[in-house]
Amino acid sequence: ILCLESSTPAEESRQWEAEATAPRPDLAINLVGPVTAAIDGVPIGLGGMRAETLLALLAMRPGSPVSADALIDALWSGAPPDGAETTLRSYASRLRSALGEGAEIQRMSAGYRLEVPPECVDVNRFDAGVRAGTELHGRGHYRRATEELRSALGLWRGRPFSGLPEDPFLAEVARLEEAGRELEQRVAA
Repeated sequence: ILCLESSTPAEESRQWEAEATAPRPDLAINLVGPVTAAIDGVPIGLGGMRAETLLALLAMRPGSPVSADALIDALWSGAPPDGAETTLRSYASRLRSALGEGAEIQRMSAGYRLEVPPECVDVNRFDAGVRAGTELHGRGHYRRATEELRSALGLWRGRPFSGLPEDPFLAEVARLEEAGRELEQRVAA
């Protein structure tokens, strides 16, 4: 933690900016298929299905808090055991350790938040690729549009969130599967 007790506001700003722009390990969180994560291309163990579910729930909205109640409800399908809050803290702690410097899982009064650049999450890269390809196509840049769309399609590794409980992810799975089908048809045409 950076201590700025005797700094001026301008010095604090420069220190925070330097810290924010310091190189971080290359983290990839994959949700389109089995939930996995890798740092600098090396797969990391996440600690089982509930830890993978926790990571997926947080990674769907990087930078946004997810309430502890929503996480507990999703992790235990609406039937949490006694001590679920303590167990949730334990899962979050293990994920922090697994992800290392590549990401930060923050506990806050509103719940938990995963601090990673959105492009670390394959779903966000997929959505951005589809948007970019669609924009390029609309401007008549067909070859570049096709390359962008194929790149987005290349992120598919199977059914989104496979191996996890379906309930917390039903809407996102449906959205992604529909987008994937549409994209396959566009690229094939």
